[in-house]
Amino acid sequence: MLYFAYPALALLAPNLGQVSPAVVLRPLAASLLAGAAAFALWRLCLGSWSKAAVATTACGIAFFAYGHVYFYLKDVLELPASVVRHRYLIVAVGAALMLAIWGITRLRGDLSKLDGALAIAGLVLLATPTSQMARYALDELRPVGDPETAGGAKLALTDGDPPPDIYYIILDTYTRQDTLLKEYGYDNSDFVQGLEALGFYVPACSRSNYSRTFESLLTSLNMAYLEPLAEEAPTRAELGKLLSHSAVRTLLEGVGYRTVAFKTGYQWSELEDAAVYLSPGDSGIFEALDPFEFLFLRTTALSFVLDYRHQLALTAGGEELRGGALFEHAEFVQRERFILDSLPAVARLAGPKFVFAHILVPHVPRVFAPDGSILTDPRFYAGKNDGATSQEFDLRGYLYGVEFISGRVLGIVREILAVSGRPPIIVIQGDTGRGGADAFEILNAYYTAGEAEPGLYPTITPVNTFRVLFDSKFGTAFGLLPDESITPGGEKVPERWPGCVGE
Repeated sequence: MLYFAYPALALLAPNLGQVSPAVVLRPLAASLLAGAAAFALWRLCLGSWSKAAVATTACGIAFFAYGHVYFYLKDVLELPASVVRHRYLIVAVGAALMLAIWGITRLRGDLSKLDGALAIAGLVLLATPTSQMARYALDELRPVGDPETAGGAKLALTDGDPPPDIYYIILDTYTRQDTLLKEYGYDNSDFVQGLEALGFYVPACSRSNYSRTFESLLTSLNMAYLEPLAEEAPTRAELGKLLSHSAVRTLLEGVGYRTVAFKTGYQWSELEDAAVYLSPGDSGIFEALDPFEFLFLRTTALSFVLDYRHQLALTAGGEELRGGALFEHAEFVQRERFILDSLPAVARLAGPKFVFAHILVPHVPRVFAPDGSILTDPRFYAGKNDGATSQEFDLRGYLYGVEFISGRVLGIVREILAVSGRPPIIVIQGDTGRGGADAFEILNAYYTAGEAEPGLYPTITPVNTFRVLFDSKFGTAFGLLPDESITPGGEKVPERWPGCVGE
């Protein structure tokens, strides 16, 4: 039965460097069980152990390679969508598999030598994922410094007053107001002025510290730049633990806060061990999958089942899709809508609570129209890596997402404020800008429990967000770090717009 597992592990291998062995366990166990069943069936049909082993391997390769072939034709070769269709590819792969099985049945004599060669090849393929999983396991076991020890600080609560709820809402790639206007001719002043009318402070010159989400969130939630964090946790796995159990979360939980988090589709930003962890939670089998398992199945022959299921999920909700074609982003739509719908309800949970919501709008895929409906033109999201098929559609889809999420978030904030027993702290922040030259200018908005916050200033960056809030509201003395924007290569990026230089 191991023959069925060899191609599975080989194709899993590129994804294993950043995941826990526990995450791989269910897909691997399912592969082994399916391989055993296939092996037994072929032994019964072919009457030969060696032929059954070769036939099982052929089935495994066809099953596990299907999704890779599909995405290679679609994303790498960029063949027309009318050509790269599941209905064609599944027939072609099935025909190739039947031809291979026919050839196996026609072979004469003992296939033990071929059997042995496959076994050796399988062991070689096993070496890479096994070593990656072992390295990850060692990283998990290695102790990481307590994130609470940022100067040995602890939060102090005011006697007699319940502490305010804290919302940290990330709008992925939401760019700053001046950049939207100067670069793209888009005016989001209605959104900014709407926030200010509710009592928000919106820094005019805020930038992110890093141009990628993982590093940006790691920095803001630990109130420290990546370099000192990397000295404490040198591997990606250890840095991931510092993100999920950050200094901010640990400090708040240490004084009685409950953490509330959502399923995001990205393992490293999902705080699954939060006191309240919310996901769409349908009872269907595919909703029980974690993001890695779903990604894994998308690379197998089951991808056509998932895609058809996505189409049915949205059409059942009464939405018109693009001419009946597959809609591969239904899961994404369901997840984002769930987070947006749930945030006002979370305000009614007993507090105090720290709510972390990573919203992947206006990030790719660009599927939302300004009114929140689904775009029916696949050119907005049918390109490489779920992006648009041209710069024109990418920008238009991005601005559609900005318009949609701006209006939706403004309404959500009004609802949160209306039902909160005590005015909360709300931070609405872009993790990064759109990208390229605009990678660092971000939206950044603060509602500080209904009171003016003198510690905030126009050029504040996320590394100082919770330093300011904790110092002013919880009696700490973190102070400020320099506000810097740093490229992946370690270079510091200066402010671009003259109106913000010297702020």
